Amino acid sequence: MIEPPLIELDHATVMRGEVRALDDISLCVGAHESLAILGANGSGKSTLIKLLTRELFPLNDEQHPPVKILGQSRWVTADLHAQLGIVHSELADLLLSIPGLRVRDAILGGLRNQLAVDCDPKASPSELAKINAVAARVSCSDLLDRPLAELSAGQLRRSLVARAIVHQPRALLLDEPANGLDLLARHEMDAILRKLNAEGVGIWLITHHIEEIPGFIERVLILRQGRLIADGFKSSVLTAPQLSQAFGIAVDVFQRGHRWYASAR
Repeated sequence: MIEPPLIELDHATVMRGEVRALDDISLCVGAHESLAILGANGSGKSTLIKLLTRELFPLNDEQHPPVKILGQSRWVTADLHAQLGIVHSELADLLLSIPGLRVRDAILGGLRNQLAVDCDPKASPSELAKINAVAARVSCSDLLDRPLAELSAGQLRRSLVARAIVHQPRALLLDEPANGLDLLARHEMDAILRKLNAEGVGIWLITHHIEEIPGFIERVLILRQGRLIADGFKSSVLTAPQLSQAFGIAVDVFQRGHRWYASAR
């Protein structure tokens, strides 16, 4: 039996006030598939995340549901988190606003589909085992008892990834994962993403820097003013004309090894 796509958007439109933040988007992403979603600030990337997390809803069409997850048009957030782990800056800000919240507690919150919970003494042995296993998977076992507020940017990002994959989802969506990281932390994050991808986890990377797209990601989408203007292989999408249109400035594009780079003319 053929597995249905993880996410299907069928002419999905999201209004924010009088503005079409996402405008007639159609998109199909298979389970375990990796892709990069590229676009300037205001292109609709954050709205796409909020659509998936059910913070925003598309214009409804009972005959043709605009959003499906694994072929189903009716779903709850907990079901989504079991299939698609999500790491974004707004979640980090919410967790950091909780005084004294430890990494262990934050991961347990993800396991229970809550913002955060006090880990002791409520966590069961099986829950603690899952927390320890996922922390080891992303190299943050030594951080479990540390407050989130005391972590470096790289340590915090790894901890949030652990929280996002504690349910062993099919895919992991990361919003600007390299933002604020130094060279070492970027290298460590890149290694973690490569490892997860090799284990069968699809990586969805949202960014506006093409040099942040890992070599293993071949599919790239470009958003501009809420519309999907390109979807295909890197070689056909990461071109000077496409990126110039996306960012509203003339750019040059070049490739070095498995990485692509762009610079303004």
